[in-house]
Amino acid sequence: MQTISITEARRRFSAIIQEVMRGESFIITLYGKPMARIERVRRKRAQRRLV
Repeated sequence: MQTISITEARRRFSAIIQEVMRGESFIITLYGKPMARIERVRRKRAQRRLV
């Protein structure tokens, strides 16, 4: 899990999403404090059939 600032997240959003799709996760910080986590959603088999 990587930690990045909200400023960096804004600049690299598309690249971050690509990394998340490959399984990476991120903690987003604001003024050095963790505020959010971005990670891939793991769907259950039953949910896949419904979508």
